[in-house]
Amino acid sequence: MFLPMGMHFGWTTAASLVNLNGSISSSEFDLSSAKIALVGHASAIGACILGVAVTLSRSAPVYGSVIAWALKACAAGMKKRLEKTVMKEGDGEYDGVKTQWWLCTIGAIANIGTALLVAGRQKSLF
Repeated sequence: MFLPMGMHFGWTTAASLVNLNGSISSSEFDLSSAKIALVGHASAIGACILGVAVTLSRSAPVYGSVIAWALKACAAGMKKRLEKTVMKEGDGEYDGVKTQWWLCTIGAIANIGTALLVAGRQKSLF
């Protein structure tokens, strides 16, 4: 019972953050790329904190694993973006993408580590 619920809750959390970021970046408010990047950074930090907190407080390693997967997917997207563009260090966009990559990578590691810790304490994952 807990496996599908944990997966669904984690997926819903990640999808909500992705949709929030998508709607902000394509909004009619004409936000600067720096403000959009700031929202992305805040979302990555929020996902990390929320993932660790829920995983620990609810003893839900599946939730933390799903959040880790989502953050890793975000980091992979940022890495592709860095490899495909002609941006250079010192360029504001490059620095923002690299920061997002680091935040997502660290968040993924923190969440999978927390999930493994909680799973190790449990007798059964299901």
